[in-house]
Amino acid sequence: MSLDGVTYCFLFCDEKVSTENREAMLGVVCYIARGIYGENTKVLGSATEKQITPKYAYRFAFLELPEWTSVDQAEMEEIQRESNILVDPSRTEWKEMEYPDLGTN
Repeated sequence: MSLDGVTYCFLFCDEKVSTENREAMLGVVCYIARGIYGENTKVLGSATEKQITPKYAYRFAFLELPEWTSVDQAEMEEIQRESNILVDPSRTEWKEMEYPDLGTN
């Protein structure tokens, strides 16, 4: 799946997860996603709470690794085994037109 070389990750956490842990989790998810979807060299991640409340926050991460080495792959697989993150990911594909074609030129 090529989305201009970008993989998108979304992480939803309980409110009790600290900011530091949420950022660390998002970094791990992005790193693992980079290894799983090797055709995409960039990963954009977003994390927030599971429930929208008056005090919710977003965290964002951007990872760009043009070269993915065998060392990266081994490290990713070890982290994946230990964390059980994205062990069996699902993929969803769809196409959305930003501006519908109304048949006029």
